[in-house]
Amino acid sequence: MDFPIIYLLMYIAYYSGQAVYNTYLNLYLTEIGMSATQIGMLISVSTVGVLVSQLFWGRVSDRSGKKLRVLQVLYASAAVFAMMFYISRNYLFIFILQTLFGMMFIPIVPLSDDMTLEKLQGSQWDFGQIRAGGTLGYSLTSLVSGFCLKNHYSGIFWWIAGSLFLCLLCIMRLIRKEKKQ
Repeated sequence: MDFPIIYLLMYIAYYSGQAVYNTYLNLYLTEIGMSATQIGMLISVSTVGVLVSQLFWGRVSDRSGKKLRVLQVLYASAAVFAMMFYISRNYLFIFILQTLFGMMFIPIVPLSDDMTLEKLQGSQWDFGQIRAGGTLGYSLTSLVSGFCLKNHYSGIFWWIAGSLFLCLLCIMRLIRKEKKQ
């Protein structure tokens, strides 16, 4: 088995989006006029939806046996939800959207890890070699994104959606490859 570069690229892209999301979401919410209390509520209450969705998507993936298709849905949905942040600055809208986005974005990690571990089983490649791509993507993005955004945080959702779109392209390639086998 050749080095699974597509998996490495997927980790780099996903964690690039996650770096921007984790680092700048609160700053974006402040920029659009949310209070500290509103931001705290957005972040903490939407976590409940994320916990439930991880169980749901894990179960769907396990029962269907189609991890790639489930990831395809999650990447596409999360990218669409990321772009929807530009529709309105209304607190209730953002609260619902933040919850929906998190329900698609956060379950990607355990499903990707599971898929990658399955792919690497019995190969010469180690999960740590592939997962290091995530660390690389997160680290480089953390360094570069501040210079790119220049205190205008509304661009974070383009960055996140772009990262997810790259992941979607990787998944689509894996699906095509799987169909050929």
